Amino acid sequence: MYLIAIYDNDSSNVNNISEAIKSILIEHKVRKISIMQILDSDHLNLCPCKVSDCHLLLISLAMPNALEFACKISKISPLCKIIIYGENNFETKEIISCRPSALLKNSSDTDSLKEWLEQEFENSSHAKGFIFLETKKAQIILSVNEIIYFSSEGHYINVINAKSNLNERFKYKLDALQSMLSESIFVRIHKSYLASLIHITKLDKKQHLFLMDNGDKLPISDYYYKDVIKKFRQFCPFEL
Repeated sequence: MYLIAIYDNDSSNVNNISEAIKSILIEHKVRKISIMQILDSDHLNLCPCKVSDCHLLLISLAMPNALEFACKISKISPLCKIIIYGENNFETKEIISCRPSALLKNSSDTDSLKEWLEQEFENSSHAKGFIFLETKKAQIILSVNEIIYFSSEGHYINVINAKSNLNERFKYKLDALQSMLSESIFVRIHKSYLASLIHITKLDKKQHLFLMDNGDKLPISDYYYKDVIKKFRQFCPFEL
């Protein structure tokens, strides 16, 4: 089931967006689609627990508390993609703080929406699934989307996971792991770090650091810097 929420009380806007999304999802053989419309601020207060489970959240800037709602969802559900649309009087920095995946001029800008969805499916098709890592005692199965980063210590690696930090150490090389994972999602930022672009909340250009959504700061080495920035901009069209 592909879950979508739209914060907009204009039925024509919702219809435009819904039809555009459905056409792309059907092309990608997604048959089960659920679209929830959030009508007003009162309804909004009842929704966060449901919206946080959504794959996609679209927000009209004409709605009350639009940016506050976007920021709230981006914090409690980093894997929920947020698209903001509509004419606005907000500063660009205010909008970017919500970590939107895309900005649309209005609800009729369906070509841009479809283009974004196509790119999203291309990226997410690599990100779905699991990775299997073995220790002497067990085989560990990890959801790729929940991995924040890998760090290496000698011949061993540590896995930093969104749900919990694993106590297990794995006898792998980062090069081997990198070849197993999508280059559009995981990027080598240092000889000792392989990071997931999904879990980055801030790029510090001055100090050459990534701030991850678990609070960890990871160094970007000069050797990898140009390639890292290129992939970061491809993945996130708006700098955080």
